[in-house]
Amino acid sequence: MTRRMKRSISGLVMVLMAVLFGACAEPTAKPTPDVWMEDAVPAGGTQSTSAGDVWNFVSGNPTPFSGTLAHKSENIAGLHEHWFLNATATLQVNPGDVLYCYVFLDPTNPPQEIMLQWSNTEVGGNFPHRAYWGANQIDFGVDGTPSKRFMGALPPTNQWVRLEVPASLVGTEGKAINGMAFSLFDGVVTWDQAGKFPGKEQRAEAIITIPHLQILGDRRTAPIDARRRALSVVVPITESFFQS
Repeated sequence: MTRRMKRSISGLVMVLMAVLFGACAEPTAKPTPDVWMEDAVPAGGTQSTSAGDVWNFVSGNPTPFSGTLAHKSENIAGLHEHWFLNATATLQVNPGDVLYCYVFLDPTNPPQEIMLQWSNTEVGGNFPHRAYWGANQIDFGVDGTPSKRFMGALPPTNQWVRLEVPASLVGTEGKAINGMAFSLFDGVVTWDQAGKFPGKEQRAEAIITIPHLQILGDRRTAPIDARRRALSVVVPITESFFQS
């Protein structure tokens, strides 16, 4: 086997390895959030409260995570909550999306449990989609189903934390969300920006260039112009994003 043939075979092997194993390349940046609630309820939303809680928009103590305002629950024992319904500016949730909300748990009066609830345009004034963190104290839904999905321990206090819920776990895929509830058992929580992250596969293309790939031709014919041409291969790379 001649040296030229060996170089050609080596080049082809490199191409095949790139295609089979995925070329080394940085994927595209993680998707930016689709912000639904920021500084106010979405357009058209009607606000309600229960058990003494209020819609209290604050600009400090704590400083909002983003924007200029966050909304803060009252310090009340037991279940208390505030919510909005029937927003005309809906949030369309697609397969693979991840719902999120930023929270700040008060270090002096932390809750035992926090719960996020979502409504959609098909169910009227109900909240059939729920996720919770901490103790199972709030008696809504059926535990272990989209109506009441346990997401883990409470986040740390005295700092902003983003809560994330894959839409598939709470049954919101394919739904137009038009309401959201902010519920807690005991204590104080401040809530801020809410929305979703696209969870569909993000695609990137890696260009693999193999310089001077030898293209073998028939020695009995005229030289092939492409013999010394570099070969580029476009290889798709996929990555799913469930959190930033």
